[in-house]
Amino acid sequence: MKGDPASRAEGERTRAAVVAAIASGAIQQKGIQDRIGLSLGVVSHHVRQLIAAGTVREATPRRGRIAATYSVIEP
Repeated sequence: MKGDPASRAEGERTRAAVVAAIASGAIQQKGIQDRIGLSLGVVSHHVRQLIAAGTVREATPRRGRIAATYSVIEP
């Protein structure tokens, strides 16, 4: 169940791992996936959650870049 405590705890651990992967510098989703070993879909979901929470910022691709990069918003 999505709303059960175990699922919420796993989601929090995953988001913490995503933030840790991003904290070392701007990175694309594929790089996050490589660092934490989860599917790109799972990474994408948690990155969107972190953006909505104001924890992560998305930099739109510049000309010639394939994908957006993500960085942690400093408090």
